[in-house]
This record gives sequence, C-alpha cells and structure tokens, in this order.
Amino acid sequence: MVLSYAIEHLKIPTLVLCGHSRCGAAKEALKPVEGEEDSLLNWWLRPLRNTYDSNRKDIAWRFPEDQEDELTKHSVEDGIWRLSLLFPLVKEAIKQQKLHVAGLFYDVEVGKMWHLHGPLWYSADEKELDFPFS
Repeated sequence: MVLSYAIEHLKIPTLVLCGHSRCGAAKEALKPVEGEEDSLLNWWLRPLRNTYDSNRKDIAWRFPEDQEDELTKHSVEDGIWRLSLLFPLVKEAIKQQKLHVAGLFYDVEVGKMWHLHGPLWYSADEKELDFPFS
C-alpha cells in the first residue's frame, strides 16, 4: 500500500533499503531457534534466517562480531531482489526506468554509510535485472 502510493502518486525516483551495523535482529537470527517455531519472534526473524542459510559460506567464516553485519548486508541485497522481482509495480517501474532501487549499509559506530548496490534497472535485453555498478 505504501509502496504503491509512493511509486504511483508521489513518483519517487529512488527506493532505498538501508541496513545498519550491530543490528539486534541479525544478532538474534544468528542464534539457534528458541521457543515455538511459529512464535511472533521466530516469524519475524525467518527472512533473516533464510538469508543466512542462503549465504552461510560467506558469513559463517567471519569473526562472530562481524557475522551480524555481514548478514545485514546480505539481507539488504536480498530485500532489493525481493522488491524488484516479486512486486509487479516495482518491477514495472524499474523496467520503465522510472524507479531505481539502491541498497545502503550504515555503520553506527563510525557514522558512515556504504553503497551496497544500485541503481538497479533492466539490462538492455530487458530479460533480467542488472546491477551495473556493483
């Protein structure tokens, strides 16, 4: 609802997904599942845990204190792809080059932000999405 209003009525040119360092949700997602599998907390953490499972090789080898930041970065990247591929309105706006989707990571300890991906648009053959500056 909010996305459709922003894209169709406000005509936003850029959609930004931003993760941050030392994210408490990422820290919890790295822990073993506790309590009921279908609890509200486990339901809320499931996307992060799925991201971890998909990127385990890139995350697990890091120092424990760096794993949550790496999971957060992967989560932003996964969020970009989910928005861009699963939401027809977003996908069409990107295809028409009316919307760019970008991913950022904010390090709260040093007060700096890094560009992870974007802008995102369709490749020349319009068959798949492309990150031209990644």
